[in-house]
Amino acid sequence: MDLTKCKLCGEQFDSLSDLAKHLRSVEKIKQADYIKDNCVKKDKWSGDVIPFKTLQQYDETDFLNRDNFIKWVMRRASDQEAQDYCFDYLRKRSKTRPFKYIPSHVELRAINCLSIIGIEEKSSVAAYEEFCKGLGMLPRFDYDAKITVPYVEGMKIYVDTREQLPLSFPCTVESKTLNVGDYSCAEPHYSDLVVERKSLEDFVGTMGKGHARFTRAIERAEKQGIYIVIVIEEKFNTAFKYQGKASRQKFGGPSPFGIVRKLMQAHGNIQFLFANDRDGSADKIKKIFSVGDLIKKVDLQYHYDRKSL
Repeated sequence: MDLTKCKLCGEQFDSLSDLAKHLRSVEKIKQADYIKDNCVKKDKWSGDVIPFKTLQQYDETDFLNRDNFIKWVMRRASDQEAQDYCFDYLRKRSKTRPFKYIPSHVELRAINCLSIIGIEEKSSVAAYEEFCKGLGMLPRFDYDAKITVPYVEGMKIYVDTREQLPLSFPCTVESKTLNVGDYSCAEPHYSDLVVERKSLEDFVGTMGKGHARFTRAIERAEKQGIYIVIVIEEKFNTAFKYQGKASRQKFGGPSPFGIVRKLMQAHGNIQFLFANDRDGSADKIKKIFSVGDLIKKVDLQYHYDRKSL
């Protein structure tokens, strides 16, 4: 449905904001009334009417939730239809929320779009990357890269003295005041790579009400040339559902995954990994330090979900 064309007079506009001005000044009609009378959209899977909030939201929304999107992709859409829909969806979003980098696996899982794994199954990562580059996005991760976790003899992990619930590792651990992050690797295996650990509630609070403070910490790290992996002690799906209205009322602030996407696009020195639980987080943190600098070039959540990390 082309919302940039006025259904009352037939005039074509360059943007939704131009249409909004036209509806207000020429047609003398409220946007909600205009949509209700002329442009009702229904969920492509369930057929339920999609509620109107703003023209931008309405233009980008074809499903009431991500579950319905997944059902449509898996049970009804052809591979070509799924690819075309997702590419068009990203094209629309890029007009109002410009992307600096090609969206990662975590970012795609948090919107109504195929994940990187879904793109592999329905199309190809190469086609996705070429499409995104055509919109001016920069490549961030190498999806052809393979992760090999070496055995590192004598590894020592530093744990920040302010870490309240430190994880346990099958190697030497030492408490030390860290300028950035909760965990880092000691010499001779040290690199400019640190890990910030988050429980589920800590993640929601930090990405919500506390996001401004966290953003400043990322900016300081960026100036120092430090790369941060934020490891969350929870499954992605659980965290995504938990960040709903009730938790936002409890913690305050905006949508946590909206902030995740914003931070990923604004800063090239971070990525997020949802590692299931505390044991999984400890295991992946040790592997991150064992692999070293290659971690900055690979999409960790993609590899985790692929069971290749």
